[in-house]
This record gives sequence, structure tokens and C-alpha cells, in this order.
Amino acid sequence: VYWWIRNFVVYGPGSVSGEPVRLGPERISELVRMYAIGANGKRLHDTAFLSNSKGTDKSGFAGYITCAEAVGPVRFNGWAKGGETYKFLGKTYEYQPGEPMGRPVNMPVIRCLATELDQSGNIYDVVLQNFQDGPLSELGMAAFDGYVDLGGGGKILPSTSGASSKDGGKETFVAVDETHLYTTPQLKSVYRTVRRNLTKRPLEEPWLLETTTMYEPGALSIAEETYAYAKQIEDGKARRSKLLFIHRYGTISEDDLGDEAKLRAALIDAMGDATEWMDPDTTMDQIYDVRTPLSDSIRYFLNSLSGVAASWLSPQRIDLAVQRADGEQLRDGDAIALGFDGSLTDDATALVAIRLRDNLVQLLHLQEPPQDETRRHHTKALWSVDQGAVDAAVAGAMNRYEVKAFWAYPPYFQELVSNWEKEWGANLAPSTATHPIAFWTDNPSRMSNAVEHAHTLFTTGNIKLSMADPRIIRHLHNAREKQGRTGPLIYKEMKNSPKKIDAAMALCVAVAASVQARTWTKKAKKTDPTQGGIIAQVPQSMLVPRFRS
Repeated sequence: VYWWIRNFVVYGPGSVSGEPVRLGPERISELVRMYAIGANGKRLHDTAFLSNSKGTDKSGFAGYITCAEAVGPVRFNGWAKGGETYKFLGKTYEYQPGEPMGRPVNMPVIRCLATELDQSGNIYDVVLQNFQDGPLSELGMAAFDGYVDLGGGGKILPSTSGASSKDGGKETFVAVDETHLYTTPQLKSVYRTVRRNLTKRPLEEPWLLETTTMYEPGALSIAEETYAYAKQIEDGKARRSKLLFIHRYGTISEDDLGDEAKLRAALIDAMGDATEWMDPDTTMDQIYDVRTPLSDSIRYFLNSLSGVAASWLSPQRIDLAVQRADGEQLRDGDAIALGFDGSLTDDATALVAIRLRDNLVQLLHLQEPPQDETRRHHTKALWSVDQGAVDAAVAGAMNRYEVKAFWAYPPYFQELVSNWEKEWGANLAPSTATHPIAFWTDNPSRMSNAVEHAHTLFTTGNIKLSMADPRIIRHLHNAREKQGRTGPLIYKEMKNSPKKIDAAMALCVAVAASVQARTWTKKAKKTDPTQGGIIAQVPQSMLVPRFRS
């Protein structure tokens, strides 16, 4: 396949348009893996996931493979004894003994998927140029405005949205570009529809190539789902898999971003073969441009989820907060604020305290569903949060510490929150005028303020983390940041991820409550004039009307 691409495929639109394609060692290695076969000649992979940083020609690479899938020798055709030949457009390849021989796909149906942001798509643009102007134009295959007609019912189709129009297809190869942008229900539906279609022609061993740059955490894109699936495979939690996962990235700590030498090294790691035409120094200029969000730069140019691109807090910030606590724990009678984030069945429930005088944070209570995947599968329907234990933990905190504020996320705990408000609400710095304890974390404005304030405490070194219950550290590491309309918010790495962040959410709520606690004073009750004061002291005889006879 590499021999075929090198001889018959040219670069698409761009600075080297029309020149013969030359692949570096990394791309050749990726190509070998994509076309790997077993001893029986069957393909080892039905999906290839290629994650590269911006500008590394991943879409072009997918275009070159698409050309091969259309008319090249891409399916197993027996083992060579030696001396057999493959001929195409006047050139000949001679097989060595033991090599797998290739044949074209019978009646190839190929779909190039792009988002609505680009109606033709970078992959299809490469294909179209090859069949119109490159060596493949000698085949005389019609390149219509809407598709490339390969003859005999074969075709190459560019596609965007409209899932129903893709149903019933019999694709032999699908190339999907920039799946980190596949976040809408419509685009996801298109992707899943064409994936289902790949089961319809097993003799041609259909497969899908997905290219992307690092996804935005919490956007729930197709790329994010594939990353999560790859993680399940890595952890041994996937029953069967034919996914080829290729991810090149560079890493750098948040504290080292200002070190140009370290940033350049990370960029070179991320670029791989693309350093032949990409300039790390030019990319660094873009990263350091204050008009570019730093998190976007790390995601696009380092293709990384490490550091500020994904994590709400860097590991260094968390470690420093632990070091500042130096083993300290809350003491009886400490003035604190409480934050609570709860769930019912398949999520965690956490109660976190923060000491008002020095921002020492301590996890007071945590319940999580079973983490072992097998046990979790069998107990998911049975396991639920012990609300009695939650109530006891709250009562214990109220009795042991001087609680100045207590804010809690009420869903699933409405009755408990109502009871807490009746019992303790009058003496607490209120969340709202009508609800002293209830705090809705799904209120973007209030929650983003809480998240931003908590992040500032970590950034400025004004918070300490007690190791009385170290599980809070895991939740902080799991928390991912996403910019909402009103400011930063934190999320799990994906919707159904087993990596919980509820203690991190409770910490943010506790921080917000502590701000209110430091400025709030309990108002004295107004005196009822009918029960005391001047009027009550007037002799009763003066209050009884006199009637003259």
C-alpha cells in the first residue's frame, strides 16, 4: 500500500499541491499497523483512530488512504511464493516470498465525513484533486461535483449531516475528519449510522479511519467517546476490540510553560514527522500570544489533555496544597463552612469542610459506587447512597464544629435539605434569602463563581488540603475544566466516566459558602410591641375604655 501511495498519489490543496506524496517513518509505521493482518489474512483492525496536533497533515494522510481504498491493492489476496507481480498504470511491484499479496476492493463504496463547518471536507478535497489532476486522472473516472464515480457501482461520497440519508449504505471504507467537532446529536447520529453500515459487506472487510485533534473535555464529542473506549481497552474492561489507537502528543507542566526550551521540546514530541514542515518557534509565538486561550493552545498544538488543557487543577497545585497542610486536620470547635454534592445511585456523594481562618479543606464524608467493573455491573441496580449515613455525617459536623455556613446541592436529598434548613438554617449564612442551605450547582453563574474562587485559592497558595481522607485528591485530579457562558465550570472527563469529581464539586460549594460566612451577621429579631416594650407596660386600666352612664 505504501508503494502504491508513493507512486500514484499526490498532495492535495496547499503549498506542495500536486507533488508526489512522501511519508516519513512515523506515517509508514502507522500505515503498516492500519493494514496489519493475521495469519489467516484477515484484518486485525476495523477502526483506526489517529489523533495528531493541528497542522500535521492527518486529514491529508486520510485522503491518501482513501485513494488507495478506492482503486489500490488494499485487501489480502494470498501469500506470495516469490516473483508474483502487481501492475498498475504502467508500474510493477514484484512480491518477495512470504509477502501478503494485495487486490482492490470489489465495488468500493467510500464515504468521507466532515462537519457542517466545511461542506466538502479536507479529506475529500485531497481525493478530488488526485482523481482530477494527479496520476489517478489517467483512469478516466468521472469526478462529479457531488462524488467520484469509480465505475461498476463504486463511488467516493463526501458527506456532512443527515443521518437518515446514510442509512442503508454499503460502505467498504469510511474516513471521518476532526471528530472532536462531532458534538451535536445530528453529527453523532451520522457517525453511528455509517459505523453500523460497515457490517453489511464482511467479505470486503470494511473499516473506518477517524482523525482528530485533542477533544475539549466535557463537550461529549465522538473523539472523547473513542478516547474513553480506548481507556476501557487499556484497563481490560472491553470484552473485544479491533480498535487501533494512535495518539501522538507532547506534555509539559503548567509551571514550565514559560520555559521556551521545554515548550519547544514538547512541541517537537507532538509534531513527530511533521517537524519537517512545521516550525516549533512559529507555533510558540501563537501559544504565547495573549489573544489565544492557553488551554486551546495546549489542546491544539500539543494535542494533550495534560496540564491546563484538561485538568481543572494541575497536579503541582494539588500537591502544594497538601504540603501546606503538613498533616494538619480540623479540630473540635473550629469555625467552618460546609459544601455538599450528592447523588443517589451511580455517582458519588461528598461532604467537604473548609476552615474559615486559614482555608484548611477536609473531606468529612464520601460514598461512591463500587469501582470494580465486574462488581459495578452487577450491583449498579442495587447500590444506592445511604442517606441515613449522610444525615449522620452532617449532624456530626454540626455538633463537632462551629458551622457558619452549609450549602448543599438538593436533588435526591430534598427532604433532608428541608430538614436541615428547619433545624439549623436560622443560624447559618444563607445560600439565598428563602433557602439558607440549598445551593444549585447547575446554576452556571453561581457555580462558575464558586469554581473560579476555589481555583484562585489554589493558584495563589491560599488553600490547604488535609489528608484526613485522601480520597479528595483523586476527585480533584479527575476534575476537568470547561469554559461556560458565565465562566469556568468543572466536569467529569465524560458523562458516564467512573472517575468521580463530587468531592471537588463539594469543595467549590464550601469555598462559596465560606465567602458568605465571613461577611454575614445574624440579624436580631424585631420586638413585638404587643408582647413587651412601652405599650405592654401601660397599666391595663388605661387600655379599657370608660363609659359614662
